[in-house]
Amino acid sequence: MSVAACILALAAAAQAPQAVKFDPSRDLEGFDACYSSEFSELYPLDVYSGMLGREMSAAELQDVHKRWMADCASGDAKVAALRADPREECAWLLRHRMAKSSYFSKITCIEDRSFPGFVFFVQRPAKDLPDYAASVARDYGPWLAKLQSVFDEQYTKPLKLERQRTHALWAVAILASEGDYFNFWGIHPNPSANAARACYDPLLRLVVGYEDPFKQDGPPADRRYPILNAFVREMLHAYSTSPDGRPGALWLEEGLASYLAYHEGLTPACLDERRIRPATLETIVGLAQAKTKGRVVLHPIEDLVALKSPEDVDALVTRRCDATGAVRPAENDVVNGFYGQSTLWIHFLHRAEDGALEQPFLKYLRWALSFDAGPDAMRLALDKRSLAALDREFFLWVFQEHDRAFPLAKADPAVIEALFADKRPASDNTASGPTATSPAAPFSPAVLAVGPSDIEAQHGLALLQARAGDLEGAIAALNLLADAKPAPPEDARVAREIQRLEQLVRLRDGFLESLRLSGAKWSTEFQGKKVIAAVSKVEGGFVHLSENRQGVPKIPLAALDLLEIAKQAGKKEEQGNAEPWARSYACVLAEDAKWEKLLKDTSDEARALREDARTLYPERLRAGRAASALNALSGATLPHGRQAGEASCESIRSLLASFGDVSIVQRKNGDLKRLAAAAAEAALADVEPASLLHGKWSEIEAGKVSIVYDFDQEAEAQDFRKQVGYMKEWRKAFKLDAGKEEDSSWRVRDGSFEGVGAACYRFALAFSAPMTVRYELRVSDAEAGRTAQVDFFVGICDDGKQNCILSSNFGHLKVRDSGQGVDTDVRRPEGFSYFVETPYRLEVRHDGTTVSVWIDGEKSAEAPCATRKGGGVFLWFHTTMPIAIQRLEIEGKVDPASIQALRATCAGKKLAEMGFL
Repeated sequence: MSVAACILALAAAAQAPQAVKFDPSRDLEGFDACYSSEFSELYPLDVYSGMLGREMSAAELQDVHKRWMADCASGDAKVAALRADPREECAWLLRHRMAKSSYFSKITCIEDRSFPGFVFFVQRPAKDLPDYAASVARDYGPWLAKLQSVFDEQYTKPLKLERQRTHALWAVAILASEGDYFNFWGIHPNPSANAARACYDPLLRLVVGYEDPFKQDGPPADRRYPILNAFVREMLHAYSTSPDGRPGALWLEEGLASYLAYHEGLTPACLDERRIRPATLETIVGLAQAKTKGRVVLHPIEDLVALKSPEDVDALVTRRCDATGAVRPAENDVVNGFYGQSTLWIHFLHRAEDGALEQPFLKYLRWALSFDAGPDAMRLALDKRSLAALDREFFLWVFQEHDRAFPLAKADPAVIEALFADKRPASDNTASGPTATSPAAPFSPAVLAVGPSDIEAQHGLALLQARAGDLEGAIAALNLLADAKPAPPEDARVAREIQRLEQLVRLRDGFLESLRLSGAKWSTEFQGKKVIAAVSKVEGGFVHLSENRQGVPKIPLAALDLLEIAKQAGKKEEQGNAEPWARSYACVLAEDAKWEKLLKDTSDEARALREDARTLYPERLRAGRAASALNALSGATLPHGRQAGEASCESIRSLLASFGDVSIVQRKNGDLKRLAAAAAEAALADVEPASLLHGKWSEIEAGKVSIVYDFDQEAEAQDFRKQVGYMKEWRKAFKLDAGKEEDSSWRVRDGSFEGVGAACYRFALAFSAPMTVRYELRVSDAEAGRTAQVDFFVGICDDGKQNCILSSNFGHLKVRDSGQGVDTDVRRPEGFSYFVETPYRLEVRHDGTTVSVWIDGEKSAEAPCATRKGGGVFLWFHTTMPIAIQRLEIEGKVDPASIQALRATCAGKKLAEMGFL
């Protein structure tokens, strides 16, 4: 063959189609994405994977690609249909995960969707039972739905939590026996410390428990509790936005699950009650009294909130044992100590200190569900109060609750002080005794000053400084920040800000120079005057002006309005050598919306400015304003006197109303509250008690006063504080249930303080004998169909521990003083039939030695009373028929300590008005 022929043959061969070995990852667009998708089953991936390595011509490859695109489009349509309904998507993905589970793939489950919002997977029992899966859903569905409602009311709504799309459907699997559950456990071990009968599996996103239809052991509440407990965990995961998709601390998950799930009733409504399991109190108090064991298995709150796994708990106990030389306790004690503490802490944070800790706890919970559940978050939520002091309060409360639950087994709280003695920080100089607290250091408002390390706030202050015209001062402040070498991304933001401000200096100087060169008149404002003059020179930090009618020789550069300059410097020659975006930057600092219209530049710097203008500057300028307000407060002295106190209260209220969500304010919240408390105290220090109440106050003889309530103004009800739970055990003696105290509400209406149900209202002041309480009362008709139960007490000389004098119903008298062995019950000799809608006038008279009750001017009962001579006044009701107090008069000597308590209560209201929860 000739050379020419060879060349032609080679060229032809080169142009002929070449066969290729098929690789779907390389040759099919989107194949790998579909393969790794959780919806991979909706695509025929095995068909194409089976072709791997097959030789194909270009035409064959094109045909395969065409078929793939059609199959891919079909799969995409199925995915889109699922994603259009989050619940169906959730159910499909759950089936997908269960099908891949080494356990669920090997058993038969019946899926039941009969209960709205829930999907049940019920394992077929060993013996077939008709309608079994539906009956399981009927048994558990109402309880789970009620628990979700409780969770929503207590946490979801107040915290504005958003449920993750991945949990659009609540999922519960009920296995057929204990053996089946432990088989599941062996394949899917769960980190929860409390999962003997049920658990929440975060990988399957499924509650798993068991119900043996042929072996019902234990009370229904005990069998139901583990499923409810695991469901709380499912809800916590559903609302968590933390990086790992779960609450940030183990104690929180354990404690909330028990707090919400434990119940003692027979219907779902009992989940509204927050009961403490007595055995939990017994366990924790028992461990606390076992000194060696308690010191290694009971943990300060600072340690408790830092634990993230059961392994962390074990490691902490091991370290404690090593440090003290103690023998490691049984694993049951380790688990029960951690679990019981976690549960009781949740109860404590909701109900202790009359609920004062509940709002701080909710703030902590919000952070724990999003990014941080550690000790710093707890301190910040609790206004930086001493966590060591809180530990003591907690254990004192636990011992008190234990004594209530086990009145014959009193526990000695003296062990509390030694419990964490070796774990308390050296700076916590605690006085001896379980209730002692360290003396508070003198408070100075100077602690509110924004520190140099607070980059966000200092950056905001520099922006405000520049906005006001002091560009050089702002640049100097930012250079100091840059010298501190802040961490990314703040280092780049500070550097970028310095460069922008330097461009603004160029714009300002260029504009002023153009005015000087042109000799044109310049119109501006200075110190409230409109000034029209030519610029003669710029020197020494001033703009020197030609002679003008206003007689202004010069204006400081730092007083110039940069927004005005940006608007006037419309020509290139008026802008010096500043970048084109500098005018827009001046508008951004001034929060003038025209910045977008001016920003035509497409440079990288302009694009960065555009992004910061939309996302960074609104937040930084607010931080700057908040920091400025804090600095202003820090420079003042503690307020003294009503006028200074009120002014300080208003400043703090305004700060919190405008910037309460800014991080620098939240970090200073504890110190702000201390200043607010001082301000409220100053505002109320010289206020007479009469002006703190809403009744008619008058002075009478021998230092006694009379306070009268005609109940013609709604505000009068504010002087009576609802006290839930006082003498609650008395209610058990009555035949009829008058309802929950939380649901009752007495109010002022039509000249009466009236209501129905179970309630106790305590008056704002206490009195000492001789004293008299007069009240007019009537009972109204009960609601149709309700049986009558009318019981009411007026209590005087009460010590807060049920030692008091009681005017009972219509003319009876009780005197109780357990410490002195007094328990007198005097009933009027003859019976008394009351009539509805008829007013009765009653009096309780205490002359210092004897107390008597009078009705319509006639004495009905009398008793000696030498031990109860002073204390609180309260109204106590247990009635199914409406009761109205038409007039109330309290006459006697006011206890000075109660005046201070009233001022403290009013100060607390002022704190709430300022924005402190």
